[in-house]
Amino acid sequence: MHSLTSAIGLSIEWIQPKALARAFELTDGTRTFATLNFEKQFGSLGRAETSDGVFTMKRVGFFNTHVTLRRDGSDTDLATYHPRWTGSTGELRFPDGRMYQFKSANFWGTQHQVTDAQGRVLLTLKSGVEDSHFSDIFKIQARLDLDTALRNNHDIAQLVVLVWYIMLLQHADSAAAGAAVSS
Repeated sequence: MHSLTSAIGLSIEWIQPKALARAFELTDGTRTFATLNFEKQFGSLGRAETSDGVFTMKRVGFFNTHVTLRRDGSDTDLATYHPRWTGSTGELRFPDGRMYQFKSANFWGTQHQVTDAQGRVLLTLKSGVEDSHFSDIFKIQARLDLDTALRNNHDIAQLVVLVWYIMLLQHADSAAAGAAVSS
């Protein structure tokens, strides 16, 4: 597994190797920087691996939902994501008080950003991959741009995997809502 800091400035993408598998890889085409897999086909427990360690993410709560990020095997939250009522924006909070904003960057919800307390965009996720193929039509994939401000940020691994996990939850929620409306 390669360091996410070494991916800054590169063209990297979250890819889904198999359309029906809930498994994803963050890659530049030759090197892997992170992986994220869901433990069960329909559960919300996700497990991510980076050069900084192995993390688990889970959506908890019913009316006041939030997402927790923990080191694998630990019960201590490293970070939490608290969505606003719209679900398309929210706050990523760390126990020591550091906060980041997660928000949609365009009307269609195909681009999302994470900004720091000063409003600087630290990372951007854009739906789809650069070199798309017909076989990708049923896959969930995105390009990831990491700003140079992340070079000395110790939260880079947690931000990258947590934001992708949030995007996957939003995609699943949208698909479930569409299925409910059509039936």
